[in-house]
Amino acid sequence: MFPNKSYTGPIIEALELRFDGKINLSIRMLEKYIKQHPDDEGALYELASTLFTQQRGEEALQIVRKLLQSNPQHLPALRLASDLLIDLNEPEEAQRKINFAIEVYDALSTKYKEVDNGERLRESLRRVQWRALRANGRFTEALEIARQLAQQSKRGLRDLQTSLIDTDNLVEAESTMGESTEGRLAAIWAIGIQLGEQKKYEIAKLYFLRSLSYSSLPKEFNRLSAYIECLALADQTEAAQHLNAYWLTDRRVKSVHSVRRLQIMSAVIDSLSGDQPAAKNQMQSLCKEWGKKNFKRYAIYGTTFDDFRHATEEVI
Repeated sequence: MFPNKSYTGPIIEALELRFDGKINLSIRMLEKYIKQHPDDEGALYELASTLFTQQRGEEALQIVRKLLQSNPQHLPALRLASDLLIDLNEPEEAQRKINFAIEVYDALSTKYKEVDNGERLRESLRRVQWRALRANGRFTEALEIARQLAQQSKRGLRDLQTSLIDTDNLVEAESTMGESTEGRLAAIWAIGIQLGEQKKYEIAKLYFLRSLSYSSLPKEFNRLSAYIECLALADQTEAAQHLNAYWLTDRRVKSVHSVRRLQIMSAVIDSLSGDQPAAKNQMQSLCKEWGKKNFKRYAIYGTTFDDFRHATEEVI
C-alpha cells in the first residue's frame, strides 16, 4: 500500500531525477525498469504519477489501471486514478473509485494508523473525494467534506473557501483566511479568481476592485496578473487602464516574476483587444529577450484561463 517503503535502487534514482527536474530522463528510466519488472507496483505507480505531472493523463491512467488489476486495493493508485479521471472529465467513475478507496482505508484503519503517513493518506483521499464531488456538481456534499478538511490543514481552509464560493456563501468565504488584512486580501483574490473561472465576470470585477484599496502592499503586486486575466476577458479596455496604472508603480516590484507576468499579460490584452500585430511583435520581442523557455515558464505558471495559455503558445 505504501510502495515508497520498498523501492529499489532504480526507482529511487528515477525519483531523484524527477525532483531535479529531469523529467524525461526519469520517465525513460522507469519505463526501462518496468520492461524488466512489469509487475513492480512501485515503478508503475511512480511512472503514472510522473506522467500525470506532465499532463499525459491518458497514458498515466492506462498504467494505473494495470496496477489496479493486480492490486485493486492499492490506495495511492486508487487516489491517482480518481484524480486522473476527474481531469479527463469522467467524474462519475472517479467518484466510484475514490469512494471505494475510502472504504478500504476505513476497513483497515488500524493498520494504516500504525504507518507514519497513514493519517495524511486518509486526508489526501478525502481531498480527492471532495474534488470528485465538485466535478459531479454535488457542491453541498463537497462543502461538508471541506469543513472537515479545514480542521486539519491550511490547505483545507482553501478547499473550504472554494466550496463556500461554490454554494454562494461569499460572506463566510471572505473570513476563511482570517481577519487580518493579508488574510482578507487573499480571500478577496481567491473569490474573484474563482468567480472569473465560472465566467461570473461582473461579480468577479467587484471583488477585484475592492482589492485596489490594498494596493499599497508590495508583496501582493505579483497577484495583479490574476486580476488582469479575469478582467481582460470581461472588459479589455478597463483591464488595460488598470494594467497601465500598476505598471507606473513597477519600481516597487521586487519580483522579476511579477514584471515578466505583467509584460506578457500586456501583450495578451493587446491580443484580446484585437491588436494582433502589436501582440505578436511584443511576444516575439519578449521571447528574444528572455529565451522561449523562460517566456513559456513565465506565461504558463499560475495561469487560470486557457485563452491566456493559447495566446502565448501560438507565438512560441
